[in-house]
Amino acid sequence: MAAIGAGVLGVLCLSSSVYAAMSGGGGEETPAPAPTPVIPDTQNEDETGSASVVTPKVITGSVKGQYVRLWQGTPYQNQDAYALNILELEVYDSSGTNIAQGKSATARSQYPGDHQPVLAFDGSLDTKYRSNYDDKDDWLEVDLGSVIDIHKIVIRHPDSEAMKDGLRGYIEIFNGDETIDKTTQIEETSTDHVYTYNFKERGGGKWRGGQGILRTRADIIAANEAAADAEQKRLTEESATEAARIASLKASMKDYETVVCKQGTDPHNRVGAYWEWGNDDKLRLYPNAEIASSWVSDWSTNYKTINCKGIDVGPDNVMNPAVAAEAARIASLKASLVDYETIACEQGTDPRGDTTNKWEWGNDDRLRNYPSPEIADSWVSDWRTNYKTINCTGLVVGPDNVLNPAYDPAAEAARIASLKASMNDYETVACEQGTDPKGDPTNKWEWGNDDRLRLWPNPQIADSWVSDWRTNYKTINCKGIDVGPDNVMNPN
Repeated sequence: MAAIGAGVLGVLCLSSSVYAAMSGGGGEETPAPAPTPVIPDTQNEDETGSASVVTPKVITGSVKGQYVRLWQGTPYQNQDAYALNILELEVYDSSGTNIAQGKSATARSQYPGDHQPVLAFDGSLDTKYRSNYDDKDDWLEVDLGSVIDIHKIVIRHPDSEAMKDGLRGYIEIFNGDETIDKTTQIEETSTDHVYTYNFKERGGGKWRGGQGILRTRADIIAANEAAADAEQKRLTEESATEAARIASLKASMKDYETVVCKQGTDPHNRVGAYWEWGNDDKLRLYPNAEIASSWVSDWSTNYKTINCKGIDVGPDNVMNPAVAAEAARIASLKASLVDYETIACEQGTDPRGDTTNKWEWGNDDRLRNYPSPEIADSWVSDWRTNYKTINCTGLVVGPDNVLNPAYDPAAEAARIASLKASMNDYETVACEQGTDPKGDPTNKWEWGNDDRLRLWPNPQIADSWVSDWRTNYKTINCKGIDVGPDNVMNPN
């Protein structure tokens, strides 16, 4: 403590083997066989290890200090062994606050077991600090953390029969300039086991018997119970207020609306996370944008910011199964379509709501509308009859088609007329690259006597009509030629 420098205050509880014997020698008052030193202190011992004699002086005014030490002092009786027993050592400032509670504490020695120095500063009368039984002048000290104006010091010791006359000692206060102020040693026994030094009264540095006692043990217990009741009442009222807030919030929320939590109230401590308000009044996280979009299209712009504190959290949202199934359907549809084939949309699925529309399936997997028959004719001659009807829901729409700059209606009509005049009824036909009505250059067709193409859907059907269709066929530009129904098996 030589380097500490500050004020210390001290009181002593003595419990001897004689007293223990008088009280039956039972319980924790029996001296332990092996002492447990806490902080050795040689400053107040001579070369033989005996405690040096301290001559206390009376403090008569207010005291400033950082370290308050309670010395054991001269024993009440001549005993071979005695100990310091303290329930609480309280140090009060000008506001009446016990500034020693919860602070760092040290001692010369500690009795084995649960008797640590800090137990004299924990605010509880159910625990205590206890030093070893020996002939050394023990001490207990608290560090207030800084130099403070000390107004009052209260010492509380056990009231067991073996100890009631054992409290003797004095207080020492160390301040920044290492000046040591001491109180006089306690010479009288308090029937309430409480000793008070009030430094704001004249001569207050000396214990003044019953006049200096602030409260009895019953007063302390009652005050503690009152404080606990007040705290419980505050917590109950706070809980009721919070419960009312949560109930009001739940009543204002709509099922499945998107939620963002106010700063500091997000259940996962995230910033900018989006949640769904479930129909069970629980929050469900949207773990990523894809999952959020599968449930709500405008989740990132249309949301409510709320205080999420106290709201239960359910499991994270997962991908909407209907959306997942739809994505699989669209992927399968795209894989089945041929670039530039003509499309009609199933009832209720046309992107523009007109079931008479015809579309081109682009090589970028987008639909492009034929806005007029003339534009359609400039690209595909048989768009009126040769098209695929599909569910267009979810397909992306590109810009409308425009008139084919290479299209010459008169020249195209003359070409088709010339082609028809050159064809023989029922001869086998293959279409030039890019002109097959069904987009498959391996197809073989029959030229009908009505100037329409009829597909041989498989080799067996073709064989039933023409034996040499595989080798004897004419390759033509099939663009603009009407398509009839597929051929069927020759009944003969």
